[in-house]
Amino acid sequence: MHLLTLVYMILSYNRIKVLDFGLSKKFMPGSNGLMSEWVGTLYTMSPQVLNGVYDAKADCWAIGVITFLLLCDEKPFRGKKRSQVMHNIKRCRYDFTAPGWYNISQEAKDFVSSLLVLDPNKRLSAEESLTQPWLKKTKFAEANNTKAQENLMGNVRDNILSYAEQSEFKRIAAVVVAHKSSSAEIIDMRKAFDKYDDKNDGQISREEFKLAMQEFNYTEEELNDMFSRLDVNRNGIILYTEFLAATLELHGRIEEKRLAEAFDHIDDDDSGYISKENLIKLLGDSVSPSRVEKLINEVDMDGDGKISFEEFLVIFRTDNYLQAKAQFISDNSEVESSFCSDQ
Repeated sequence: MHLLTLVYMILSYNRIKVLDFGLSKKFMPGSNGLMSEWVGTLYTMSPQVLNGVYDAKADCWAIGVITFLLLCDEKPFRGKKRSQVMHNIKRCRYDFTAPGWYNISQEAKDFVSSLLVLDPNKRLSAEESLTQPWLKKTKFAEANNTKAQENLMGNVRDNILSYAEQSEFKRIAAVVVAHKSSSAEIIDMRKAFDKYDDKNDGQISREEFKLAMQEFNYTEEELNDMFSRLDVNRNGIILYTEFLAATLELHGRIEEKRLAEAFDHIDDDDSGYISKENLIKLLGDSVSPSRVEKLINEVDMDGDGKISFEEFLVIFRTDNYLQAKAQFISDNSEVESSFCSDQ
């Protein structure tokens, strides 16, 4: 009963329905409670399930995994291969470094940490989990819609400020990703956009943007600069897709699959790279050669004059891209120096 209550509290916050109990097993009081069948979805399995001897504490681990995923939109245990995922699960290797954890409270992290514990004897039970400060502090079933909307708008503004500091290439790429976002993914953002779009004409003017940002102590020059950075296509207004681009990372890291789709869209000749010609076709013939050169240089870490998918990923995966680029150049210089000295 405690386990069902815990599941309800976690999932009701995100309005998710629980279904498919085909692999569930009734826990009977008086039994040793040990199970050995290897069933379920790999990324939610506890180390004990993988080892073939487990009890009800395996469900608590699974709730920890699900909570982790719901909070930051990432799985705690990742790997390119199934064996790598299993390796990380068995060693309980996870962290809270993904961008999605930026605005998550310490109480929430502590709750996850109390469930994703390697030793089941030290892992909290469902009953113990219900007493955790995070569940007591957050009234899931009684969430106030007004407060939630206020939080959303605050997060939107924070993301806009962060987005305005990103490289121009990342902002352009983010618009491409936004174009491919489904309605289910952006339903909250539509409401946020409407808050900025005071005239309800489907676009945000410079005046509307300044009005929405007036509670912050920005100068006229700073607001104009910020608006210009959001106005990626430089037509004097912020379109819905441009607004979406600025808030893409609000719910955590963008899936690699969506980034791959955006990369393929820009790489329209399927060369495996984004070239200057690709950018000219994307931005239009009127784009200046110097601007195209600047865009390539922002992302081209190995200096070959084009952008690989790996380089494309870095701009969405690294908080400080320029620092990562400097480190890349430094590392390669050291390798080159070492190679030369060996000759």
